[in-house]
Amino acid sequence: ETVRGKNIFDEVQSSYNISWTHNQSAQAHPTFNIGGSLRLSGNNNDRRTNFDSESQINNQISSNLRFSKRFAYTPFSLNVNLSNTQNIETREMNLTLPGMRLNMQKIFPFQKKERVGAPKWYEDIYLDYNMTAENTVRTSDTTLFSQETLDKMSYGVQHNMSTGKSFRLFKYFSFNPSVRYREIWNFQGLEKSFTDSIAVFQDTTLTDNGEIKSIETIRDTIIEVMDNRFQQFNAFRDLDFSASLTTKLFGTMLFEKGWLRGLRHTITPTVNFSYKPALGDFEETYIRTLATPKDTTEYNITDQFAFQRVNAREQMTLNYGISDFFQGKKFNKQDSVVEKFDIIKRITIGGSYDFLADSLNFSDINLRVTTPLFQLTNFAFSWRWSYYDENA
Repeated sequence: ETVRGKNIFDEVQSSYNISWTHNQSAQAHPTFNIGGSLRLSGNNNDRRTNFDSESQINNQISSNLRFSKRFAYTPFSLNVNLSNTQNIETREMNLTLPGMRLNMQKIFPFQKKERVGAPKWYEDIYLDYNMTAENTVRTSDTTLFSQETLDKMSYGVQHNMSTGKSFRLFKYFSFNPSVRYREIWNFQGLEKSFTDSIAVFQDTTLTDNGEIKSIETIRDTIIEVMDNRFQQFNAFRDLDFSASLTTKLFGTMLFEKGWLRGLRHTITPTVNFSYKPALGDFEETYIRTLATPKDTTEYNITDQFAFQRVNAREQMTLNYGISDFFQGKKFNKQDSVVEKFDIIKRITIGGSYDFLADSLNFSDINLRVTTPLFQLTNFAFSWRWSYYDENA
């Protein structure tokens, strides 16, 4: 049998299928666990070898292998996962090989092992840390085991560390300052280039009778932008300072007789200040310009990679808000007990102020109310108010 003069048996199309599943019992090991499933299929293997309806209709398969380890007598734990999502129709694969997260539980480094007397103010200062590493790639099942896939891999590391403490001010206020530090390592960079070519085509104009009236030759420049990846170590850092001040106000009314036996408000005002300094010159370090014969565009050299440098500009904001819970108490004659019920589940109102904005420093004020409707469902509505008038 031939197709257009070619014997169809002259070309052998190979395919592959890899499947593996493992589930570990929780009692197998106190600090170590591994499990999940692995599934890879190449060149429409399922549809070539399995003729059941599910194999023929299903166009997506996925895998997820997980590994976890707790390090005894330390605050550290490690989680590693390998995952894959594969579209059989397009033969596209999205793989994480691997994703890793190292967690450190919150510790109090200045706390004494044996406390004697009242604790010092610095003993409640906490410290936490986590590290995330990712290696991801988007490829096809036909090029999975090739150098092309290795060249497409995007990998990086992100470190997060924070410290802070909670203070009691003037007996009724809670003051919570904190500092967060983030450092990202990317091992690749992006450079855009372009090629241009001249396309020539003709635009024909016809008369009402269908005869050719005129033929215009049009020349146009076709621009093709290409992404070029290169090996480059990029490290960038973020530092955030924040502090919040909050308290609670209670209002209560009690009644000895009748169906309604009490009303209670719980009002929580909160003010939060945050400041993020600019560490390094963001535009000079990460922003590049691509000028083509048609236009000029800016791009970020960390785009398309594991961890992106999105915004490194100085920021300073103040957020403010008030929330309120409104409850009542009613007397249940049938059971002779007093029961609580919600009158307003939650009211929130608040906004922010941007100290570094050129203008319009105040954000809109947002109000949202959620209340039960006949104790059957919740009814919510929101309202927004602006400090500024719109120009007609």
